[in-house]
Amino acid sequence: MSKKRKRISRRRLAGQRVLAHVPTHHLETGEHKPVTAARRYIAEGVLMPPALVNVRRNEHTTDKFFWGEKGLFSAQYAEENHFLFPSLRSIVDHDLILRLFDFHLQHLVCEVSSQEHQLVQVDEKLGSLNVIEQYLTL
Repeated sequence: MSKKRKRISRRRLAGQRVLAHVPTHHLETGEHKPVTAARRYIAEGVLMPPALVNVRRNEHTTDKFFWGEKGLFSAQYAEENHFLFPSLRSIVDHDLILRLFDFHLQHLVCEVSSQEHQLVQVDEKLGSLNVIEQYLTL
């Protein structure tokens, strides 16, 4: 019997899409705990929020952190609560605008293709391509 896969919540899935637009930094823990290594890396470098920090604990385990304007959080918390972070909210708004634009563009393409289909049918009845060429140049 196969094991049932755990379902990821829509909210977390939306957060993953948002965090995909955030720059990611990779580092090793060294002798420190993962969160300490992440905090030291942030203190040393000029790391502007928002940013993801992947800390490699060993060859099998990697801890992910989100560096936001409010501090350092686990990446999972940031995924689930991405709407609480102002820097991520601008990414969400930008992504929403792009999705709306894509939707309208697809709708427009469907409208144009259906009109072209109608014109081809009219053209077949008239026996000339002049009607289509004049319509498409407008």
